[in-house]
Amino acid sequence: MLVIMAQRSLVWGVLALMACDEPNTSPLDAAILDVGPDGGLDAGADAGPLDGARPDANDPSEPLFAREHLVRVELTVAPADWDALRAQTRTLESTLARPECLDEPFTSPFTYFPAEVTIDGARYGQVGIRKKGFLGSLSDTKPSLKLKLDEFVVGQEHLGLATLTFNNSRQDPTLLRTCLGFDLFRRAGVPAPRCNYAEVYVNGEALGPYAHVEVINKRFLRRHFSDDEGQLYEGTVSDFRQGWLGTFEQETNEEMPYDRSDLEGLTAALDVADPELLLALEPWLDRPAFLRFWAAEVLLDHWDGYSGNTNNFYAYADPQDGRFRFLPWGVDATFGANPHDPPHSVMAVSSLARRLYRLPEGRTEYEVELRRQLADTFDTTLILESIDQAARIIGPVIPTVERESARIATDWLRTYVRDRVAQVEAELDGGGFEWTAPLRDRLCFELGTVDAQLSTTFGTHPTDNPFATGTGSYTATIAGALQRGLEVGSAAGLGDGPDDRGEVVLLLAATLPDGSIPLLYVVMPPEWLVPGSTLPIDGVRVRAALLRIPRLGQPIELVGGFLTGAVSIEVGSPVAAAPIRARVVGQIISGRP
Repeated sequence: MLVIMAQRSLVWGVLALMACDEPNTSPLDAAILDVGPDGGLDAGADAGPLDGARPDANDPSEPLFAREHLVRVELTVAPADWDALRAQTRTLESTLARPECLDEPFTSPFTYFPAEVTIDGARYGQVGIRKKGFLGSLSDTKPSLKLKLDEFVVGQEHLGLATLTFNNSRQDPTLLRTCLGFDLFRRAGVPAPRCNYAEVYVNGEALGPYAHVEVINKRFLRRHFSDDEGQLYEGTVSDFRQGWLGTFEQETNEEMPYDRSDLEGLTAALDVADPELLLALEPWLDRPAFLRFWAAEVLLDHWDGYSGNTNNFYAYADPQDGRFRFLPWGVDATFGANPHDPPHSVMAVSSLARRLYRLPEGRTEYEVELRRQLADTFDTTLILESIDQAARIIGPVIPTVERESARIATDWLRTYVRDRVAQVEAELDGGGFEWTAPLRDRLCFELGTVDAQLSTTFGTHPTDNPFATGTGSYTATIAGALQRGLEVGSAAGLGDGPDDRGEVVLLLAATLPDGSIPLLYVVMPPEWLVPGSTLPIDGVRVRAALLRIPRLGQPIELVGGFLTGAVSIEVGSPVAAAPIRARVVGQIISGRP
C-alpha cells in the first residue's frame, strides 16, 4: 500500500494553520453569562485584578481599565466607510507569500476613517478608526479596532489616552483569555498591558463584547521603566536569527535611523559556542526577566507567542543598560485554546529559548523559574474567580443565541485551569522534556494551483497501485513551474487511519517527466459524496493536500495544503463498486525552498 499516512499529521497541521485564517462563522464569539458550576464568587463579590495590582491614583486612565467596568463605545461612521474598513484585510500573498517574505516589516493594509465616538458618555466629534490584526484575528463582521482620538484633532485624548484598542479575540471562543493572560504575566513580574472588557456599537448596531487592551507605546514604557527613550520593537514572525530580523517593526524613535544594531548584537551572541553563551548574552539580554517572560508564556500555553511561534511579542532595549526586555502581546490563544500533545513544560521554537533550554545551566534556571510560577503565579482559585467575575461583567452583552455555546467553551476553560498545574508538574517531575527539534525553516510560502480530475470506483482505496484502479488528469503550477501528469491513476474508498477512519478518501497519483509522483489526497464525510455537489475545501470537514514521492521507494514529502479550493462531484456514492468521477481545483500553499 502507498504509505501516504506517514505524512498525515504534517498535512493536517498545515491545514489547521490555514483554517484559522478562514472567516469565523462559529457562534463561539462571546463569554458565558453565569458563574462556574462549582459556585465561584457570590453575585455581589469583587475579585479584583488577578495580578494583584493597585490602581495608580496619579494616572487618570486607571478607571477606564478597572476590571469591573464595562466600557461602552458608540461609534458613528459613514456606512460606505464602515464597509470599506471591514473589507480591508491581509492575505498570505501580502505577508508570508510576498517575494521579500521576512526581509522587512509587514506593511499594514489598514487606513484610518473619520468617525464620531462616545466613550462612557464622553463624546468626541472627530476621531480616526481603523481595523487591526494579523492573519488569525481578521474578521469582516466583527473586526478588531484601533481608535485614535488625535488622528484629526491634535492633542485630543480620553482620560489621558490618545489611542485605544479593542480586540475581537477571534481565536478565543470564551473572550476571557486575553485579560486572564495579561493578568498572569503581570503576576509573574512581566510588564503587560492593562485589560478589561468593552461593548462596542457601530451606527447603533451592537457588535458584542470586546477585550479592551492597553496600547504598548511610550506611555506604557513610562509606566514600567525608568526611561522610555529606548528602542521598542514589535515581533511578528520575528526571531534573533539571520534572515529573520527584517520583520521586527520599530515602534518608537521612528525618526532615528533603523540600524538594527541591537537586534544584530543579540543575534550574534546566540551564534557563539555553548561555553561562551551566557557571557555573550550578558550585554544584550536581561536573562532573569526573559526567564520570567518565557516561563509565563509556557505556563499560559501561549503557543502563538515568542517561545512557541516567534510571534506576538514586543522587545524593548532599555537605554539604562542596553539589554532587551520582552513584553507579551496577542494572548487570546492561551489556556489550552489549541490542545496539543506533550511537551507541556516547555516551548522552545524560538532561537533564544532553544539555545538556553539546550544549555544545562539555562535549562536549570528556566525550570526553577517555571516551578516558582507554578507555586506563586498560577493560583487556580484566583483564576477561577476571575473567570466568574468576567463572566458576570460581559454576560449581559452576549447575544442570546451565543450564550449556550459560550457556556460550554468556558466550562472547558475552567477544567483546563484546574488541571494545568498538575499537568506541568507531572512532566517536570518525570525529568522534563528533551527538546531535540532543530530550528525550523523560515516561514515563507509559495502559492500554487492544482486542477485534477479522477475517475474510479468506490472501494479501490486503500490500494498498492492507484494506476491500476482508476484514471484522471493532473495539471498544477508549483513554485512557478508547470506540471502535467503523464500517467494518472486514482482510487476512492473509506479511510482506515486515525484521521480519516470512516471518511471518504479520494486519491490521485500522477507521473511527471522528472520521475517524481505527485499525490492528491482528499478527505470528506461519506454523506457528502453526492452527484452534482460542489464542496468547499475548508480544512475541517473537507480536507485536501498535495504530497510527492521524489522517486519510487523514497519517503513521501508534503508539498502543501489547500488554502482555498473545491471538490466537484459529477458521479459518486459511498457504495462498493459505485462509479466515482470528481474534479478538484484549488490554491496550494507550500514552503519556499
